[in-house]
Amino acid sequence: MQFDHAALHAAEQACAGFDEQEEFRLVLDRVAPSIDRTYRPHDIDARRQPLVDEQTGLALTMDGRVDNRDELTALLERQGLRLAGGTDAEIVLRAYQCWGEEAPAKILGDFAFALWDGRKRQLFCARDVASVQPFFYYCDDRSFICASELHQILVDPDVPREPDERVIGMYLTGMLLDPVTTLYRDIRKLEGGCSITVRPGKIDRRRYFDIDSAKRIRYRTDAEYAEHFEAVLGEAVRCRLRNIDGVAAELSGGLDSSLVVGTVQRLFREGVTPAPRFETFSIKFDDPQADERGFIEDAAALWGLKTNWSPPFFAKFADFLADIRRYRSFTARPNSVMDTLMHRAIRERGLQVGGIDERLLFRELL
Repeated sequence: MQFDHAALHAAEQACAGFDEQEEFRLVLDRVAPSIDRTYRPHDIDARRQPLVDEQTGLALTMDGRVDNRDELTALLERQGLRLAGGTDAEIVLRAYQCWGEEAPAKILGDFAFALWDGRKRQLFCARDVASVQPFFYYCDDRSFICASELHQILVDPDVPREPDERVIGMYLTGMLLDPVTTLYRDIRKLEGGCSITVRPGKIDRRRYFDIDSAKRIRYRTDAEYAEHFEAVLGEAVRCRLRNIDGVAAELSGGLDSSLVVGTVQRLFREGVTPAPRFETFSIKFDDPQADERGFIEDAAALWGLKTNWSPPFFAKFADFLADIRRYRSFTARPNSVMDTLMHRAIRERGLQVGGIDERLLFRELL
């Protein structure tokens, strides 16, 4: 997704002059093939963005997923806002309509979005708490450009390309931990749990979520702690099973992936959630020191599942060089691309990739 000065100016002019009978069109993305979307309350297409509401002057482009859909829908309806289609994008748009810049704090999920508010003449952007969905941006005295991938910003020839030597040094020493900087001195990342509001001549960044280190959860028995954990884990897994085409889990045989796969099966058997097509995928290592097949097979057998095996992908120098040329940034570490063939197999089977070992977010506990 990308916004630049010209797009903002066009949106601003359109919002100032439209009426209820006039189609309000807004093209917000010039990097990917442009999608010109007119949103009307009873005409929802979740696959097309930006999502534009001609009555409120709001236009949204979003990459992500909303997990607490039921909770937000109920809150919005109590405020008199009924959803036409109930897509994740519509929920986020209505959340901003209801709560303004406080909306991201109420949304659970993985998301990055940019929302143009024509009436306030401002662009509001936010990124999820866990920094799962990427968000890059560049700004100068005349323009603001944001994108879900860094190389999209570099499509604009006016964006400076001066490298940040400090960041290069951190990368070479294996200490690339800065959540804000990128390879390029003038291109930044929006931190997780933060938002940006862009107005003429002014950009405000604020943190909408942070961990409260003083907060404690106290129970009398270990069983109560376990019950709370199981409830949170169950909800975290349940809300990620909405893909009607099927869900894939990466199963390594370790504690976390085995626990999540078991939770999925429990939810299916208890009828808590409809059971879509569900399959597990694993990497098969021939090296005895990395061979996890015994653990994987035990976990799969416990639930009567068939495991889909893929060999590890060992990238060559040419692969990394091609990656650098395509994305114009640091390449991945060698061990971070070993699951490439497994992810390809998941996509070929028409399943949603679910990185079980990569992250588990229990924000409700914080």
